[in-house]
This record gives sequence, C-alpha cells and structure tokens, in this order.
Amino acid sequence: MKRGDKVIAVTPDMPLNENHILLLVGRRKGIVALASSLGKELDAEDGPEMT
Repeated sequence: MKRGDKVIAVTPDMPLNENHILLLVGRRKGIVALASSLGKELDAEDGPEMT
C-alpha cells in the first residue's frame, strides 16, 4: 500500500481510506467482481514495480 510518498506493509486490521493506493494481485474475475467497491483504477503510480 502507498500512503503519501511511503510504501508500507499491509496488515489485516489496517483501516483504509480514499487516499490510499493499493496494488491488488489476484485472478481478474475476482478483482472485476470487487471493482465497484474498490474505487478508481490508476494507470500508473510510482512505487514497487511488478513484472
């Protein structure tokens, strides 16, 4: 998760707010099913790179 300019580890009890940026990893079908409750998708964001 990215909070401001810092990338931080996520814990199961961590509260989220609208300013947090998350990298979600999972099957497309599952992510699409949650899309309406997740918020806006970003095209790109500085942070950990995934390949």
